[in-house]
Amino acid sequence: MNHSFTYKFMPCFADIDSYSIAHHSKYFCWFEMARFHFMGEYLDLPLSTVHEFRSPVIRLGCEFKQPVLFGQEYTIETLVSYKLPKASLTFNYEIKNDSGQLIAKGFTEHVFLNSNNELMLSFPDIILRRMLSLQEV
Repeated sequence: MNHSFTYKFMPCFADIDSYSIAHHSKYFCWFEMARFHFMGEYLDLPLSTVHEFRSPVIRLGCEFKQPVLFGQEYTIETLVSYKLPKASLTFNYEIKNDSGQLIAKGFTEHVFLNSNNELMLSFPDIILRRMLSLQEV
């Protein structure tokens, strides 16, 4: 099952390196901001609920096409996918400038851990209910 959403951001001055472009490590911070936006806005989960379960990144990658520049707005178009019964989420990201040009694309894959840091074989109930409710919309 797939869900897509968008997140807008502007890089801050601290994101820019000595070459006057965004440092490559910042892309993963922006991906994380998009994920938290998804949890809050689309799944309607407050931050306190998000911290009740663990969802570590187990794989990630990014392909850089053009530099991110200071003072410009960008959109992260994100597609989150999961395949039941496997308890993992994959987020695919595309960063685009205000003209719609592809700047970078990347992904993160996540699993769920219980409070003992053991791999969960099924989604946390609240996540699964909210993800399935998105299918009904």
